[in-house]
Amino acid sequence: MGNLDQAKSNYGAIVYNKAPSVLKQLNFLVGESAFQAGVRSFLTAHAYANATWRDLLGAVGAAAHKDLTSFGRNFMLRPGMPVVEQTLVVSRGRVVSFSLAQRPAQALSGNAPWPMRTELLFVYPTGSPPLRFPVELSGRTTVVSAAAGKPAPLFAFANADDYGYFLTLLDTASVRSLESGTLGTVTDPLLRTMLWGALWDLVRDGRLDPARFVRLALAELPKERDEQIFPNVVGRMTRALTTYLPDSTRDRLRTAVERALWDGAADTSRPYGLRRACVDAFIGVVASPEGTTRLLSLFSADSVAGEPMRDPTRWEIVNRLTVLDHPEAQRLMTTQAVRDTTPDGRRRAFVAGAARRDGDMKRAYFNRYFADASLNEDWASGSLGAFNASEHAALTLPFLRPALDSLPFIQANRRIFFLGSWLGTFIGGQHSPEGLEVVRHYLADHPRLAKDLRQKVLQTVDELERTVRIRSRWG
Repeated sequence: MGNLDQAKSNYGAIVYNKAPSVLKQLNFLVGESAFQAGVRSFLTAHAYANATWRDLLGAVGAAAHKDLTSFGRNFMLRPGMPVVEQTLVVSRGRVVSFSLAQRPAQALSGNAPWPMRTELLFVYPTGSPPLRFPVELSGRTTVVSAAAGKPAPLFAFANADDYGYFLTLLDTASVRSLESGTLGTVTDPLLRTMLWGALWDLVRDGRLDPARFVRLALAELPKERDEQIFPNVVGRMTRALTTYLPDSTRDRLRTAVERALWDGAADTSRPYGLRRACVDAFIGVVASPEGTTRLLSLFSADSVAGEPMRDPTRWEIVNRLTVLDHPEAQRLMTTQAVRDTTPDGRRRAFVAGAARRDGDMKRAYFNRYFADASLNEDWASGSLGAFNASEHAALTLPFLRPALDSLPFIQANRRIFFLGSWLGTFIGGQHSPEGLEVVRHYLADHPRLAKDLRQKVLQTVDELERTVRIRSRWG
């Protein structure tokens, strides 16, 4: 980076997600003992000094007696990541063939395959142990010859224990099995987490109808007790409902989702973390007359999910009712502002104002983001999501291009994480082809946009591109 300002557009998943995943693949590639010996050698040789990733690979490679040049070229220098798609062929209860096809998730990666090690898992009904097959991925397609002739599994998963750095696209038979109730029988929480993730990747790749994902989540969530898995699945379910589904399908499923979340919040047999996740999700998605009636009753309640009702939750209710332009929204906003006069309360009142379905109010807020030097940056960043509520996409579309045009100013004048929030909310609040065209025209109009800003826009617009494709595919 040329200067510290560029850090504002370089934070993201590549630091916090890719790095540990690549290290786990390296560990699996060379083996546990060689990896640990190499790391110890690396830390000793560079104690109290600077080092590079090449130094790390050199130390691990020496301990493993393995040249890791190709690994560094593919996992450290190469952008993007691979997608691995499973193909399972079964006849008369036996596996005829099992293959893994590899492709880049993005064109920017080039077409060459990534050399990787992984472990294939076949899972069978209770009483029959699973089978594991070590697999070396080197070409575009890898046939797992050891799987041929084995009994047909309930499902297959090509990244057992998460050793591989790739997205897994499940085969059709495995998806059908997981949907039919098999997913709920998986007792290993890591495997269950990864299966949910693989199903979600199918949704985001346009292969699985988001309505099927929502129905599966509705069926499985009552049985889920893991406090990390549960809110993750709830978040994906509500994302599918509110963003990926066309309006007619969304409206048919919304009532079932609202009721499931409401019932989950009241289920005292669940840990508080699960009940709290239901409350937060319910507030975020509610839109039906039945749901908004419940939301109004929740605002006046003394407790929620078995704990005392607190002002932040009441403010979230106000925000949601304001987004929906509910007749009671303004009255409740005034009531809550009188109740909560703390500095945080004043900030939340400002956020709630940005949620109004009012074009003049939106413009006033947008102008303040630039013209009001006294505006607290935390207030501004906190209001961006409410300003860009997905229900207001048509209202906020005219602000998308000015928001993109302001990126150099944002980078120069705002703190480190503001730029990501700015892009994520203004682009993320859209779900139409028209919004996508605005971003594409902006990039075309600025061929000399700074590389870090261009990459940040491309990273952010990826989700909008997926949303448009998914809604078109299943609409």
